[in-house]
Amino acid sequence: MKKSPGHLLLALAGIDVPGSELYGFFRWVVRNGPDKATDAILDLRRTAAQAESISGGRTVLNRPGSILPSDGRLSTNVARRVQELLLLETGLSKNQAIELIIREIRRRNVSAKDIPSPKKIRMTVWLERVARKFGPNQLLEIASSIRNELMHTSRVHWPLRRETS
Repeated sequence: MKKSPGHLLLALAGIDVPGSELYGFFRWVVRNGPDKATDAILDLRRTAAQAESISGGRTVLNRPGSILPSDGRLSTNVARRVQELLLLETGLSKNQAIELIIREIRRRNVSAKDIPSPKKIRMTVWLERVARKFGPNQLLEIASSIRNELMHTSRVHWPLRRETS
C-alpha cells in the first residue's frame, strides 16, 4: 500500500536543520531527480547499517529504515516538538498529554508493559525514551494526530473529561 508523503514530512520535521538547508536539499532533489535521491538515501542506509554492525550497534540506526544520530539529538528534538504540539498548541497539561500518548500507543496494540513508565522522570526524558523505543516518526505521528483531533473536533481542553451541561 502506498503511503502519503506525510510520514516523510514528519521525519523531516524531527531533524534539527535550518529551513535554508531543507530548501537546499529539495533543490538538490529537483536538480538530480527522484531516482538519484532515492539511490543516495538507500546507499546511506546501507552504509549506516554496516557501521552499526561493525561498532556493535552504537551508531546511527535505531530500527530498520530509521536513521538516528548516535547521541540521541533527534529524540530530544522530537520530544521538544511533541511538547510544543501537545502543551503549547492544545493547552494540555503534561499529565494529560502523557496519558493521551499512552492511550494512543495502547490503541495500536502495544502492551502497557512495553511502554516506558513516565513516573518520576521529566516529560522530555520520557518522550525521548518513547521515541527511542517506538521510533521518532511514530511518536510525531501520534502527537500530530492527537493535536489535530483536539484542535479540529473538540471544544473541551481535556478530552478525557466529559462535557457537563
